[in-house]
Amino acid sequence: MPADLRACVHEYGYAIVHACVEAKVTDPRRIRQLVREIWSGARQPAQRIGTGTPHRNALEYLDWVLIQAGAEISAATLIRVLRDNHLVVVPDEPTFQMIEASKATVSNHNMKVTKSDKHRLRLKAAIKAAIQQFWPHLDKVA
Repeated sequence: MPADLRACVHEYGYAIVHACVEAKVTDPRRIRQLVREIWSGARQPAQRIGTGTPHRNALEYLDWVLIQAGAEISAATLIRVLRDNHLVVVPDEPTFQMIEASKATVSNHNMKVTKSDKHRLRLKAAIKAAIQQFWPHLDKVA
């Protein structure tokens, strides 16, 4: 098996890649595209927004992905381990709460700060807001 297909096997598992190859889909980019579409379910993410609480949806989706990948760890455990190591999973598109936290941080600092410090403070506030929104079960928020 070529290296690019082996990379897909490591990412999605042999059975999935084998099924794609049997269906004459051999381009790794197309395999990744198909798997992402299939794994996201019958409905697009935009249609799922608003169906329940953000952290419930995120945990359930992450649990599903971990199960599909054969992981022996739950989403809640993964999030806790990442957080204990100063890492966190946040959306790649800022939420309303993240933007509001960023704006509030700037308005609360009347002292002079460098541009870098201002951006650092705003990013930290946005990340903290995302943690509170998506992972409220975490008891320690930086």
